[in-house]
Amino acid sequence: MYACVALFWLSSARAELARPPEPARTYDWLRRYDVADSCPAELAFRRALGERLERPLGEAFARLRLEVNITRDASGSGWVGQLSVKGETGTATTREIAGASCDSVFAALSLLAALSADGAPAPEPVPSVDPVMDAGVSPRAERERGGVRAGPAVWALLDSAVAPQLAAGFGAGVRLEWRGEGAWSPELQLGALSLRSERRPDALSAGSRFAVSALQTSFCPLRMISSQTWSARPCVQLEGGRISAAGAGSALVRSTERHGLWLSSGVSLQGGAVLWGPLTLGAAIGATFPWVRHEFFLEPDTLVYRVPAVGWRAGASLTANL
Repeated sequence: MYACVALFWLSSARAELARPPEPARTYDWLRRYDVADSCPAELAFRRALGERLERPLGEAFARLRLEVNITRDASGSGWVGQLSVKGETGTATTREIAGASCDSVFAALSLLAALSADGAPAPEPVPSVDPVMDAGVSPRAERERGGVRAGPAVWALLDSAVAPQLAAGFGAGVRLEWRGEGAWSPELQLGALSLRSERRPDALSAGSRFAVSALQTSFCPLRMISSQTWSARPCVQLEGGRISAAGAGSALVRSTERHGLWLSSGVSLQGGAVLWGPLTLGAAIGATFPWVRHEFFLEPDTLVYRVPAVGWRAGASLTANL
């Protein structure tokens, strides 16, 4: 009988030792981080606190729960930030900061948060079998860590290389952006565009119609000058499609539409400013370099237009970061 009892306890002990350790209990001391898209991300807030404090964040805020909110003020020209610090007794203290930019409000709130951590009592020792750890960043911050954002884009254009007169048109597509913390912040835009130009005939000369329909790719690798509400980028473009031209007017015996390959590259400087929420209003100006210099004639041999080696282009755009 004693042998059976001993065997039972030995089996129980072995099963207990073989049981995998329970996962460490985690918590998130930053309960809410609600800011505009143009403000620093939650990950940047945690990093700013980590630089101000000399101990781990999970230890510094072991008995505190923080909530951060940054929005524009009622006038729309400034920013207002709130920091709510809740202690273990349930008492919450809220501080409000106003500033001209989201960056300044962000810096002030991170300083207040660091001061509140320094004033909190040190946490009691926790047994090693149940360690307390910082739960890390929220799902939103994890998405922002990669920094990939995409959204629709529409734009209007003026171009001097398409026709004898200034051509106007529009385009639409999708915009992809990889948000980095430094100058390297690539942006890729893919879409289709249409440009048109028409000169009406008069008593002395015939008129003409020119059109370009093309697919366009624009790549902007760097964010040279930027803040939380505006930025400037150098960009390169590549286009491929078709150019068409036709004469018009009663002086022509017949009017034949001509078509050719439109292939060009370009460079530009693009600027953008946050309009409202996820919407960004942009403007660009640059140069276009057609690769095929077509010549368009009216019968028998009247040269109407020759595509130049270089032209200029300006545009405005509206994009959404989703």
